[in-house]
Amino acid sequence: MSSSSYNIKSDAISVGGERQTSGNYISQEAVGEMGTQESRSASYIMDPGFWSVVGDEAVLTFNITKNSANLGTLSKTIVKADTATFNAATTAKSGYVISFYGNSLSGSSHTITPLSSLAGSSPGNEQFGFNLRQNSNPTIGNDPTGGQGQAATGYNTPDSYKFNSGDAIAQATQPSVYTNYTASFISNISATSNAGDYSANLTVVATGRY
Repeated sequence: MSSSSYNIKSDAISVGGERQTSGNYISQEAVGEMGTQESRSASYIMDPGFWSVVGDEAVLTFNITKNSANLGTLSKTIVKADTATFNAATTAKSGYVISFYGNSLSGSSHTITPLSSLAGSSPGNEQFGFNLRQNSNPTIGNDPTGGQGQAATGYNTPDSYKFNSGDAIAQATQPSVYTNYTASFISNISATSNAGDYSANLTVVATGRY
């Protein structure tokens, strides 16, 4: 119901009930309401009831918990690897998606060839990529833990790595407590790769699906 000055988002005919708060809890009641539990299908989410409409806004939380990976001295015979970590949680009905942006390892005169498509580690060939799984070649990383979050396609295959700026790397399709992610980075060089110091700066973006 609306006018030029006001909008009533929701109303209920009820015999009682109210919103109550304390330092630690929020309680919302409407005496006489029926059927207030969320219901889902593959295509729809139904959240019936008065308080579900007028309740708190959805929240998305994202933290970088280890913000650097040190691959050491790159080698043409041995893969080099290290990890970075982050976590995410949300109350958004359709979850969240996490993407990354940036360039491959680069030095003053050369850039290591990134793995634009999914591939395994191959010492002796230029490679730079990562995934969000537990791996055995090399032995590094962890699978996502906690919550409903999962590694996204392209970054969810053990012992296979990818690096394509703009890709989604993780997601949840429903509300989720914290999911902990480990990004496992690997790099190889060839016999003709230029010597020098190499680095890469990546930006990771979490977006709620409201």
